[in-house]
Amino acid sequence: MLTGFFSIGSVEFYVMLVALAAGVVAMAMRPAAASAARQYFAEGTLLFTGSEEPELYIECLESGDVIVRRTALTGVYSSGAVSLAVTLTGFDLRIEERITPGSSLPGTEVDTAIFTLDFLGRERYHILYYAGEEGRFIGFPLKVTPGLWTRKPLPVRS
Repeated sequence: MLTGFFSIGSVEFYVMLVALAAGVVAMAMRPAAASAARQYFAEGTLLFTGSEEPELYIECLESGDVIVRRTALTGVYSSGAVSLAVTLTGFDLRIEERITPGSSLPGTEVDTAIFTLDFLGRERYHILYYAGEEGRFIGFPLKVTPGLWTRKPLPVRS
């Protein structure tokens, strides 16, 4: 009786084979364990450009570097600093803007910071950018492709 149950060509044999195949496919499609978060820092180059609208300009260079330009900074002077703390987890980027205003001497005000992110691969990323001191943030996808550039407004969120 047992030999008839598992004989090649019986319905039971093929049901068991399908169940085994489904188990193998389920194991293969299981998501990998979450990767460890890595933290990077980028120091900004400060400029005065006269920009009035808070925006991000993002440009992907041929070298693979990504240039991020943040405009319409307020209360920042040339003796200050603007940096980005970037947390990379898999393909998710959490970018937090950090501002040190500097001393407020006349004629030393800046409104733009330019950053170079040199640690990204040519992949699609999910980005959350926080300009916390101003209450601004934005989320968007970015596919790092040489020659790509985009502009994103930085709205105030509550």
